[in-house]
Parts: sequence; C-alpha cells; structure tokens
Amino acid sequence: MTTQIVIAHRGASAYAPENTLPSYDLAVLQGADCIEIDLHPSRDNVLVCIHDSTLERTTNVRCSRAPMLRSVQAANGLLTSRSFADGIGPEKSSLDGRPNLVARAHQAGLRVTPWTFRATSPGRFGNVQAEMAYYLSELDVDAVITDNPDQAVEVLRSRSFERRRRL
Repeated sequence: MTTQIVIAHRGASAYAPENTLPSYDLAVLQGADCIEIDLHPSRDNVLVCIHDSTLERTTNVRCSRAPMLRSVQAANGLLTSRSFADGIGPEKSSLDGRPNLVARAHQAGLRVTPWTFRATSPGRFGNVQAEMAYYLSELDVDAVITDNPDQAVEVLRSRSFERRRRL
C-alpha cells in the first residue's frame, strides 16, 4: 500500500534559501514527508549539497575557470545501475491532462512524482493548492515536489481531499 506524500524541493525553498539547514528545518516543521536535495561531488570528491554546477547563482563568487562541481553520472561508483527504477519524476506539465500516463506507470509498478509546484507559478489553476489537488486527486500521482510544502500538506489534510491509498 502506498500513500501520497509531500516532497520539499531543496527544503521549504519558497521561504528560505534552498539547500540550507533553515530551509530543511522549515520543511520538516511544515510537515513535509521528505526533502529532495541535490548532491554533486567536488573536484576533491567530497559530496556537496548544491543544485548548480557552479557557485555563481547562489553566492557572490565568480568562477572564471571550468565549473567547480561536476555531474554525478555513475562518478566514483555513486550510481551503479540504471537497470531498474521505482518510479518516474516527470516535469508536471508533461502529465497535465494525460491521466493515462500516470495509469500506465502505475500498471508497470512505478510511482509518479511530478515537479516542481510553486506558489509563484500555479499556471492555469489560479493557486498552487488547486494545482497540487488536481495532480494528486485527478491524476492520482504518488507525490508532489514543491517549494511550498506547507501548502501541499494543507491540500492533503483538507476535508475536501482524501489522501488516496493504492494497493
């Protein structure tokens, strides 16, 4: 049996700087089930929690040479096999209006976790809660990755929405 969950995108990144302890702490306080983080190995093979391949977007550091961080691709044995998967993580718009895609993934035994839901860009839904409710209820996705975990938790706790459980 699976339960729909809330995944905080780099913490509660709508409210605190992404990939920071305050952002992670806030996501936990807001009721997120887990936190999505980005890990990249540095040149000296130390894992660093950062999304970008350079430090320029999130700091005042300018890199004039090659990127400081490199992609994790099967590097230092961190990824050993792509021969299996537990789920898929499509960009949310690729599922919009296509419940068959979610159903087909579920039939194949895969969880579906679209990304990224933001209060600043709810698209045609008017607000992010309505957008997340559509994906969770109408499309029956298994989880949402969001910058606003508090609002996703509110959707799942609301009286008008029943948290689905699938066998």
